[in-house]
Amino acid sequence: MNSLEQQRQGQQRQAALARTVEEFCRNISAALDNPSFETKQKILRLVVERVEFVEDQITIKHVIPISDVRLQRDQLLNE
Repeated sequence: MNSLEQQRQGQQRQAALARTVEEFCRNISAALDNPSFETKQKILRLVVERVEFVEDQITIKHVIPISDVRLQRDQLLNE
């Protein structure tokens, strides 16, 4: 595969990732419009990958899901 083709595929992956992140942000924003405790909890479980404790420091490792994640309030509450 030549470098132009690799570059084109890389740009397509970046564009797809950007669309996914934008959709995640829109959905999370809608889900956080006056959320219940259960909705907050489900969102945290979705984005927190792990919590690390080292001496007196706590580090929260997080992720932004890139799969087709739906976060509308009705769907979160029915899961």
